[in-house]
Amino acid sequence: MRILTFDLEEWFHILENPSTENVKDWEKIEARFPGNLEWILETLQKHNQPATFFCMGWMARRYPHLIRNVADLGYEVGCHSNMHQLVPGLTPGTYKQSLKDAIASIEDVTGKAVRSYRAPGFSIIKETFWGLEVLAECGIENDCSIFPAKRAHGGYPGFPVVTPSKIKLPSGMIREFPVNHSSVSGNKVIFSGGGYFRLMPYPLIRYLTKRSDYIMSYFHPRDFDPGQPRVDGLSTIRTFKSYVGLKGARKKFEKWLTEFEFTDLRTAVSTIDWTTVPTLEWDHDKNDLNVSYPPISAEETIAAEESSIELMGYTIQTKLDDNILRVTLHASRVTEPSSHIPHPTSHITIEAVKTIPTPLLINCMNPHSYCVAKKDPLFKAALEGSDILIPDGQGIVMASRILKVKKISKIAGADLHEYLLKKLDEEHGCCFYLGASQHTLDLIRLRLSKEYPNITAGFYSPPFKEEFTEEESRAMVNTVNSEMAKWRNGEITSSSYNLPNTQDPIHTHPASSIQHPVSTSPVLFIGLTAPKQEKWAYRYKNQLNVGIICGIGAVFDFYAGTTKRSSPFWIGIGLEWLPRFLKDPVRLYTRIVISAPLFLWDVLLYRVKIKQRKANSEKRNAKFLNT
Repeated sequence: MRILTFDLEEWFHILENPSTENVKDWEKIEARFPGNLEWILETLQKHNQPATFFCMGWMARRYPHLIRNVADLGYEVGCHSNMHQLVPGLTPGTYKQSLKDAIASIEDVTGKAVRSYRAPGFSIIKETFWGLEVLAECGIENDCSIFPAKRAHGGYPGFPVVTPSKIKLPSGMIREFPVNHSSVSGNKVIFSGGGYFRLMPYPLIRYLTKRSDYIMSYFHPRDFDPGQPRVDGLSTIRTFKSYVGLKGARKKFEKWLTEFEFTDLRTAVSTIDWTTVPTLEWDHDKNDLNVSYPPISAEETIAAEESSIELMGYTIQTKLDDNILRVTLHASRVTEPSSHIPHPTSHITIEAVKTIPTPLLINCMNPHSYCVAKKDPLFKAALEGSDILIPDGQGIVMASRILKVKKISKIAGADLHEYLLKKLDEEHGCCFYLGASQHTLDLIRLRLSKEYPNITAGFYSPPFKEEFTEEESRAMVNTVNSEMAKWRNGEITSSSYNLPNTQDPIHTHPASSIQHPVSTSPVLFIGLTAPKQEKWAYRYKNQLNVGIICGIGAVFDFYAGTTKRSSPFWIGIGLEWLPRFLKDPVRLYTRIVISAPLFLWDVLLYRVKIKQRKANSEKRNAKFLNT
């Protein structure tokens, strides 16, 4: 969905510039708006493109015949404030009155109700979120004032959703259409309006447009006017931003309209199924937004349930796809109560305090983990408590055929890792690697930056030991949470690189998120070796402010290249373990020589019990029928 919008203002309406702040002088300054608007309308009609126009109240009073003509041509006319004042400079009372004056001026001219709005400078920010309530009180239904990145005038880098959403307010519901952003070499970029569009080369604009499912554009008449006078008193940087690329802007814009189809805000509102978008509501206790997601359909839930099997006391997920992840993530968003789990090396009880919904816990199941869990109650609880338990072993695949007469495929930890990285890269998400040596993490960082440049990633190598003390575990939790908070607040930038050989977290790319089950749920990959990683994740999951936790152990070494995974040939025939065993028989002896036969024995015992239960059931049924 590509939405085309224009902010109707004069060339001198550049924010916070003393030389043009005196409203009494505005009518004396050279007018450029009529000619620029004429070109915009002719261009839209030439390319048969719709658009929404956000008009200042002052502009409606100054040029009533021009604004009336915009409406008469069938274009939607919304509101762009009364006198182009930034919201932070107003009180709720003065903001409401100026908004009413602007709406009245526009409606008097067009004869049509004003239902859409954009604040000057995208100045509805976290500190002025109350402005949305004022909009709702004044009858505004659609808002385009959120700029989910840092900006000189406004900007809301921590805004949790960057696609259309609903904002729940005391006076009603507002549909929010934030400005979109994309990623280039891991850097967050805006490309769909203003100086960003004028500065960026068209091939890059075309590339970003093609790969963007949602675009909210914003242009001003002055963006297409190379002959406009220059405003006095601007700094060098603001002068560059205000006038860069003016000569080629019209040609570039026309090419954009030629190659892509756009819609207006009014049509977008009627096209979107608003029952499927997230809902945001202000939380006064934490002074931030809460996000709730649309309910999962019965069909989606049934499909997810049918893809799992009960196997020897464990629920195994037999496939991994978007629907499985969405359904399970939705279930995990129901916040669990604080848990009290005793630390094995102390008598202190850890109280888990959640600031976001409970993370989704994904672990791997294989014959060795099954055998270890029989003797380790905490490890067994961790496996049983997994939201998704994938069959990471040919023995599990075999057991499914023997016990359930169901053919399933192995899902290795490496497959899980690759699947999530692809989703995160597509949606500009975030992940964190906890575990392994610093050398291994450095290798992962380098490979990740090349293969998945849109992912923001953090890394931390904890001390290598059998058990972590409570203090060490708390430090690990705090490190992860600190980096996740920076990502959510948009504080991680490309300058956040740390030098190698440091124990501090390392970032690869700046934060960026698009509404998606994965991208809005940062992933924590844990590589502390089994069963330590599963038990640690289970013990501390309620304290980790991430969306998904994956215990993937050896995958850290596979992806870093320090350990070579078996070739596709061996994986394809179900003998991935064989080359690894031949290369390192001592380390894998217990897994292959001891655990595998013990697991097979238990499978056979389960099979005998199943046959016995079936035979007894048939006897009971026969006896009942005879009776």
